[in-house]
Amino acid sequence: LSPDAPTIAVGSTSQTNQNVAVTITYPTGSLAREYKLGATGQWQSYSSPFVVSENTMIYARAMNTVGTYSTEARMAVGNIDKVLPHVTFGTNGSNTPAKSHETSITVTDNVAVSQTSYAWSQTDAVPPTTFTDFTNGATVATPTSTGLYYLWVKAGDTASNTATVASNMFYVTTTP
Repeated sequence: LSPDAPTIAVGSTSQTNQNVAVTITYPTGSLAREYKLGATGQWQSYSSPFVVSENTMIYARAMNTVGTYSTEARMAVGNIDKVLPHVTFGTNGSNTPAKSHETSITVTDNVAVSQTSYAWSQTDAVPPTTFTDFTNGATVATPTSTGLYYLWVKAGDTASNTATVASNMFYVTTTP
């Protein structure tokens, strides 16, 4: 008679950019407690909870005192995302003097985009402290005061990854 299959539990099933804790509970009296990561992973002895840092399939099995293995328990971890959102500018800067410039901002990500905001600054070295929310794909215009401006975009996803990027310079002059 084979032992009952182990039970696999994870610390979080919500989208995250953090590692995920894994706990496996084995039947009482199991002689061997084993797990592996991925279909081609090597079986390892389980002694305590562990963490996974990327999405994977977790397999677990128990062996009883007569050497019979349980059915393999399986659980997919698919909620780890460590990829930053990607920002695209319709026009990425302009050295052509103009009273104003416009550009569209598009944010893409491998999971859902949850936050988009922008700010204009006269430096590309340090992000501004105050940003304005915008609808993904929106077009924004430069300030109309003479100066060299950089468009900063802060974008976040549902796994709490945040990218903050600056455009190339836009040249604004009140006397073109």
